[in-house]
Amino acid sequence: MKSGKVILIKGSRSDRKFCKELGDFLEDNEIDVIYRTASAHRTPSYLQKIINEYSGIDTIAFITVAGLSDALSGATSANTEKLVIAYPPDLIKYGKAKVFSSTKLPRGLKVNLAGSLQEVLQILNEKSRKKIYDEKEINERKIKVVETFFTDNEDLSIKTPLGLPLYLKGKVREVYDLEDKLLINSSDRISAFDVNSITEIEGKGMSLNLLSVWWFKQTNRIFPNHFIDAPDVTMMLVKKARRVDIEWVIRGYLYGSLYREYKKGKREFYGHKLPNGLQLAEELPEILLTPTTKADAGHDMPITKEETIDIGLVTKEEWKILEEATFKLYEHYTNVANQKGFIIPDFKLEFGRDNGNLIHIDESPNHDSARIWIKKYYQIGKRQEEWCADKEFYRQFLLDSKIDPKDPPSPLPEIPQQCIEEIQKRLSAYEVFTGSKNIDSLKFKNLEHMEKELGIKC
Repeated sequence: MKSGKVILIKGSRSDRKFCKELGDFLEDNEIDVIYRTASAHRTPSYLQKIINEYSGIDTIAFITVAGLSDALSGATSANTEKLVIAYPPDLIKYGKAKVFSSTKLPRGLKVNLAGSLQEVLQILNEKSRKKIYDEKEINERKIKVVETFFTDNEDLSIKTPLGLPLYLKGKVREVYDLEDKLLINSSDRISAFDVNSITEIEGKGMSLNLLSVWWFKQTNRIFPNHFIDAPDVTMMLVKKARRVDIEWVIRGYLYGSLYREYKKGKREFYGHKLPNGLQLAEELPEILLTPTTKADAGHDMPITKEETIDIGLVTKEEWKILEEATFKLYEHYTNVANQKGFIIPDFKLEFGRDNGNLIHIDESPNHDSARIWIKKYYQIGKRQEEWCADKEFYRQFLLDSKIDPKDPPSPLPEIPQQCIEEIQKRLSAYEVFTGSKNIDSLKFKNLEHMEKELGIKC
């Protein structure tokens, strides 16, 4: 077996001789052993400290040695995703009672029971390099963690998650201040036309956050970003950067506001001339960078390179760096999407300054921040909202339901269950990108089909 550390935790000094026999056996088989002592009953916080200390990549397993009331195994498994093996000193003495004590744990916790030195080694060989919990189980565990924190804060009448000071609250996300860092929480709220719906979409915050985290981990080698860690499935810990007040909108297809201007007869955009005869949703002859101002209130307005430099939003050198970064990131995002069966026709990026260094901030392309089309349904000349995997599906549903985008009700009306289900399927694009689902398994209904079921006539 490959080298790595096994952390052998005993509940008391009385088990020292028993542990030494196991440790010598493992070391004879070229496995490094670290001996620690902690009690789940008497020193629970110290046990958790030990587990956190040794949960790095070079730890292959925790082995727990405890007497009849074996809380040590469950407490260890509750605090790590590593392999946990219970190797009790009194298995023969207590038999079935001991098996129950060591392994009949709360749902979602996994402990393997070994009755001999050879069984310990066999379990290590078979399972130590495998994923103990699948992604769904890990997410479920993390959700329960954050639910516990939120519930406890509610009990204390603390309205902000974890009792942190609120930095800002957007339509979908809350940002909390940690001095030199920020904690961003993605909620299940959904908005359109700058107004939130009365309905929340279960799982939305988790999907948005995890997709952004997945992208950020990949793209840090292309251009540095603000991501530090994901302490929970809806939360992202990031560097606190000073925002560059430009929204870097990049487009590879003729759609949205670009198409509306083109349809009116405009052909020159940001110094680039488009040919006549292009159709809705057609791929552009060249990729266009169409930046806008980034306003805290009101609408963002188009802005040119020269204007951004003249008014001091960026220097000439900073523009060059960020323009190049935007194109490189676009190339990566669109190449990955293409491999997964998607098209990302356009999206927006934000950048910030961190101690003089330029970094990518905010979020990566996801259901809320980018258009995501399904490649097999893509047709030039047609509206892509019928099959898209982004929020435009919901937005178009509202338009077809005769909601006035210039004067929408606040909050937006309750979302029908059929529409909720289709939005949730589209949020599963996260699982397609990360490889845990195939795009054909999502079984989308197109917008027209869903609206017919609801009796909406367009």
